[in-house]
Amino acid sequence: MADNAVTAETQCVVFEPAWIRETAMECLREDNSVQELKFVTEEEDLVITDVSADGHLNNVLRVASRRHPTKSVIFKHAPPYWRVAPSSPLTDERGDLEYRAIQKFHSILPGSVPKPLAYNRTRKVVCMEDLRGYTLYRKWLLAGNVDEDVARILARNIATIHSETHVTNIGQEALQQLDKEFQNPELMKLLDSVIYVDPMIREKAVKHISPALKKQAEAVFADAELLKAMGDIRRVFLEKKEAFIHSDTHSSSVMLFDLECARVGPCAKDLGQVLANYFFCYFHHLHHPDNNNQTHTWMVDTLPDICRATVEEYLNHLNVIVDDKDSFIRQLMSETAGFAAAQIFSRLLSIARVEDMDSMESAQPDALAAGCRLLKAQHSVHDVAAMMDLVLRHTS
Repeated sequence: MADNAVTAETQCVVFEPAWIRETAMECLREDNSVQELKFVTEEEDLVITDVSADGHLNNVLRVASRRHPTKSVIFKHAPPYWRVAPSSPLTDERGDLEYRAIQKFHSILPGSVPKPLAYNRTRKVVCMEDLRGYTLYRKWLLAGNVDEDVARILARNIATIHSETHVTNIGQEALQQLDKEFQNPELMKLLDSVIYVDPMIREKAVKHISPALKKQAEAVFADAELLKAMGDIRRVFLEKKEAFIHSDTHSSSVMLFDLECARVGPCAKDLGQVLANYFFCYFHHLHHPDNNNQTHTWMVDTLPDICRATVEEYLNHLNVIVDDKDSFIRQLMSETAGFAAAQIFSRLLSIARVEDMDSMESAQPDALAAGCRLLKAQHSVHDVAAMMDLVLRHTS
């Protein structure tokens, strides 16, 4: 068998140990100081596990020592196509951008991302610290766990990255240079299509819509006010450049993982997406068939407070130099509402599925209705209280 092959049956890449070792050896030839990779080249018996989980784009492998299981690293490989759709081409240069983005985040806020170890440009593999022992945030939340301290740390980390790279702090020239370094046209086009365009077009969305949303989705496609509102937030996504952003902060990206979409853009994109993922979890637990269970009831009661704490912590740690801070925050929250709403549409009416919703189809109508309310009202939402009122209105 070839070291690295695509099988016709599975349409997935099969990684052989020899290919893994050669990848590590090439990285070490460039930088022999990366101690974490040396066991990969020295041991014959490696344990290679696919941990791609719900990621759509890349192959993510855990490479571990069988003799010393605590020794492990992550290899993230960017194929020239979507991992889940090999017939759909996609630039494999995204790995280079992701590695540079991880380095950037790590330099600003060590510990906010897995430690970057090396990048193999020939094989398109990012080597990084293995967060073994951690649970994906999405899985943890769905299992009925929530912790305000964790939510505040996430919000604070995002605010710190934004503050350290915000145009009001580093100046227009430095921001333009950062923008130049992280040009990402193909991934930008992908996000634009999946989040802002495809969900609003019947022909694009119809094959991704669950039976529970058929009637509701038809109303979306016919609603001119919604289409205009989506166009408004899409314009912010495409045109606003104010800081270095993660741009894909879903709840399976903690610790600020999956940085292939990182770029200079609007701060509200990151904050809005974090909140949208809490909304998904809220509706999931609200509609759980065992919703009288104490855990689900507690999650429904607690998640709105987590959203409020997230915004509070983010704003407390977002340092920007502006003449009118109140007006700045009002605009930021308006855009945050728009981006949160757009994320709801994307996860329910496009290929970009999310476990919270797909595993609880009965929750989807309420979630989409909340997205519609948020999107239409985005320009009048200026604080988290107004946002949460719109999201929770179904309970009244």
